[in-house]
Amino acid sequence: GACSDALSRRRVPRPHLLAAATCLMGAAHAALLGAASPPLLYLGAAAGGAAYGAVWSLLPSIVGDIFPARHFATVYNLFSLAASSSSLLLSTLLATKVYAAHAHVTTPGAAAECHGSLCYRATHLAILGACAAGTAGALALGVRNRAIYRGKLLDRAAV
Repeated sequence: GACSDALSRRRVPRPHLLAAATCLMGAAHAALLGAASPPLLYLGAAAGGAAYGAVWSLLPSIVGDIFPARHFATVYNLFSLAASSSSLLLSTLLATKVYAAHAHVTTPGAAAECHGSLCYRATHLAILGACAAGTAGALALGVRNRAIYRGKLLDRAAV
């Protein structure tokens, strides 16, 4: 949005902003990993929501900057497919298996339950790893396409 445009005028490539948003998502999962109190849980949830919103507001701009307009829909939908696939793998399959591995039956006939930070610890650690890989990829994309952003800035300055 407006922050992305303002920072790109100062020669900050948008993929570097994507890297910052991905770091914020990692910080959110780190907070959720150690959430022993409600304020830390709220902080992690708020940071995760802000990071998620930042990522989805940056992606159309990055796709528009790097790829030709005629390929915009295809490339943007591939990003959406990647996000949906990751959500299925990490949030649905992995989280379910981790919870089931740590759940125990406390009373006969009752469903298995899990309490405490161990229930989703491995899930948060896997997501932290994915955030680290995403941050590295976004930084590499910014470095690789730095000339595009410098060129766009020069074109805007001439107008």
